[in-house]
Order: sequence, then structure tokens, then C-alpha cells
Amino acid sequence: MRSWSHEPLHYPTTNHHFTAASEFRPQVEWNKGFAMRRIVRRINLSEDAVVFLGDDATDEDVFRELGSTAITVHVGSATAPSHARLNAHDPADAVLFLDALASFFGNPN
Repeated sequence: MRSWSHEPLHYPTTNHHFTAASEFRPQVEWNKGFAMRRIVRRINLSEDAVVFLGDDATDEDVFRELGSTAITVHVGSATAPSHARLNAHDPADAVLFLDALASFFGNPN
């Protein structure tokens, strides 16, 4: 197992501060949305078969990238700006959505 290194980073980064965390991103033209699109294409999955739930600013990259083809759900306040197609008010609401989706596709658990 590789341990955390105290060596300096050799590329510029940007900081993103959230309620309970900070994120450091390399300054490259790459984000979570591009990664999701690449995964979907790599496994030859139709984007309309993708269900993605997210609750923070980095998830907006996925919501924008997948656009209107995937089922995208912002978990949090319905008044918060989001590119997601749907909104779940809180994690419990998200669980209800996933349970309903599973039941619809024939999985009662």
C-alpha cells in the first residue's frame, strides 16, 4: 500500500471548498463529467441507461456532461441551481427514488 507523500505537487491546482471538505484539482481540462462520459463509452452503455445522483458542485460536471440523456438527480435543496433533471430533497428521498427505480425494473429489494 502506498502511503501519503509529503512531496510537493509538480503541477498547478485549484482549491474548491465545500461544507465538509476541500478538494484540490489539477488545472487540466478534465473533470468528473468527462470521466463519466468516458466510462459510459468504454463499457458501451447507452447514456439513457445511466442513473447518477450527486450532492455537490463537482457532480454538476456530470449533470452538464450527460445532459438530457441520463437520469440525473441532485440531492439537496430544490432551490439550489443544478443541471440535474430531477431533485431529491435529502438522502432519504434519494433512497426512496432508488427503491422505486429498483421495483420498476423488477428488483423488490
